[in-house]
Amino acid sequence: MKTQTRLRILLRLPRYTRLAWNLFRDERVTRQQKALLLAAVGYNVSPVDLVPGVIPVAGQIDDLAVLLFTIRRVLYQLDTATAEEHLQKVGLTWQQLDDDLRTLSQIPGLLALLALRWMGRAGTMLWHALWKRKKRATVDKST
Repeated sequence: MKTQTRLRILLRLPRYTRLAWNLFRDERVTRQQKALLLAAVGYNVSPVDLVPGVIPVAGQIDDLAVLLFTIRRVLYQLDTATAEEHLQKVGLTWQQLDDDLRTLSQIPGLLALLALRWMGRAGTMLWHALWKRKKRATVDKST
């Protein structure tokens, strides 16, 4: 996945925030839909969630994914003209929203692969360090 693609999502974040705000303020959006939006925003600002924010990147990805998924769900529940109006007002398209959600869904897998790779390297380094230590201890005992 290209860095440029991930950067595009971050650059569109203010638009998504405005979109959520505009949807929340729209009288055509039901209370239930507004409650969903409020819950998504609450999830984003809450320190308690599925992936804690203290975990770099992954902690923010799940927050953003919840927000975008909720926005998309609310938009799909509206009539087409209203949904299009909201997207156009903030300069977004359905395609961008779907692409960004697809990209966000791929990042956790990439992070898992990187973590496994790092753990593999760390494990190898630890094994070598312990082996050298054991070897030194054996040499020290023989002298």
